[in-house]
Amino acid sequence: MSDSVTAATGPRVFTLAKPITVIDATVTSVTITPPTGRHLMKAGSVMRFVTRADSDETSVEVNAEGMGKLIAACCNIPLRSVEMMAAGDFMMLSAELMGFLAPTATS
Repeated sequence: MSDSVTAATGPRVFTLAKPITVIDATVTSVTITPPTGRHLMKAGSVMRFVTRADSDETSVEVNAEGMGKLIAACCNIPLRSVEMMAAGDFMMLSAELMGFLAPTATS
């Protein structure tokens, strides 16, 4: 039996708790496509891993500005629409994108 590391793949549809305006349309869901290297490079710093000095615990800190740019790119919506998004939707979309970025061990 061997372990391998995989990340989430394929587009996902996310239903927004609060609709947003994209250009002139009211939108209730967005399709998130897996980020590419280009998306990450344009977004800049999206997250960083922090290891506590007094333990082996590692946590992830999200850079909201970089994550907002990544949401806009991966959902193909203007940054202005992301900026007007409900905080809960922003955080849930951030978590969805983290699923694409953070590999998980499989057996």
